[in-house]
Amino acid sequence: MSVPDRVATVFALSLALAASSCSSPPPRPTASLVPFDPPPAPEVPVGGISDLSIDPTDSTGFGFLAISDRGPNAPKDGIVRFPFPRYHQKVSRLRLERDGSIRLVGTDSVKDERGRWTTGLPSPLFPATEQATGPGSDGKISPIPPDSAGFDFEGLASDGAGTLWASEEYGPRIVRMRRDPSGGWKTDKTLSPGHGLPAVFSRRAANKGLEALCRAPDGGLVAIFQGALANTATKEADAASVAERSLARRILSISPDGTRVSEHLAQMPDDPDAKAKRRTKIGACTALEGDRILVLEHRKKGKGRIEVDLVAWDLALATDVHLASDPNAHGRLVGGRTLEDLAMASDGLAEAGIRPVDRVIVSADLTKGLDAELSKAEGLVHLADSTVLVSFDNDFGIEGSGSRTWFLKTRIEPPRRH
Repeated sequence: MSVPDRVATVFALSLALAASSCSSPPPRPTASLVPFDPPPAPEVPVGGISDLSIDPTDSTGFGFLAISDRGPNAPKDGIVRFPFPRYHQKVSRLRLERDGSIRLVGTDSVKDERGRWTTGLPSPLFPATEQATGPGSDGKISPIPPDSAGFDFEGLASDGAGTLWASEEYGPRIVRMRRDPSGGWKTDKTLSPGHGLPAVFSRRAANKGLEALCRAPDGGLVAIFQGALANTATKEADAASVAERSLARRILSISPDGTRVSEHLAQMPDDPDAKAKRRTKIGACTALEGDRILVLEHRKKGKGRIEVDLVAWDLALATDVHLASDPNAHGRLVGGRTLEDLAMASDGLAEAGIRPVDRVIVSADLTKGLDAELSKAEGLVHLADSTVLVSFDNDFGIEGSGSRTWFLKTRIEPPRRH
């Protein structure tokens, strides 16, 4: 490519990036909070909701599924205390009723491929980043060994025909679940880095795995990382710093049979040098039409304040950066630098000729003015009548917040593609 052509290409990509990342927010829609108070349970009530998906068995259009994460836990300095280490994850059926309340319809537990109840304990199948502890038979807190049935579910997608897909953070992995004749859900297929998923996904940052998962109109799956990968090929920055500051978020598109795989990037509209706590995280996604998805983006704004945006991402014109063969698990390199390295600067991807997805804000700062302390916006579902629900992970009330889960209800009108 000649120098003039390269300059023109960079200029065009920069304009596209500016248009997608800096679009003016639309007027704030009406948003309201809906409390969900689960029925009493012997040990752990329904909570820890990490994602939502439409319930295809509910004829009202307002039924949805919710999946829980790894259970009650308290992480600190690489040590995670599990007060109920044998807790196994749940898929709950809920419904938004006509009176605006949310009702629990039913709850099912999850088993692994060998028929064992899943737990939230770290898996021995991947490098350890945390040490689990919990109460022993003598009541004292002691180390707990990893569990091969351990998952930290974060994303949920229904195919509409009785099959669920869930993404999780330990691998990261994507698993397929089907109804078990003996009750509950049972995983029967697992994708992991180098085994159905891109090898570079093994460089996920601790506790920042495949956070979002949804089913596209063509039947494929779309999965998104919560944050940047800890992926660097230079000596200029360590991997942890890249994971903290890079503006890139990897997006996977994959067919259920794994024959079609593509990867794209989203570039967050953050200041790479801003405080880490103020940077944008991905919470969840749901499909719109064609190559567009609705993404839940959130960032902290201060104590007890979280900013939540719903953003339409368009993958149609984004650069496919997938490598079918990646023995070094760094993904595509440009000038010896990873894509995460490049995205440490706001113009890095454009200068490399890589176009991220187009981003258009649908609903901005939905939580502004709401009377509740909210954090960890992790679930998203698009129901009938343009109604959208966002769920907030209550961490099972382990920090004294009680068993109530907050949902945010709003309505959307996705912008038309120009």
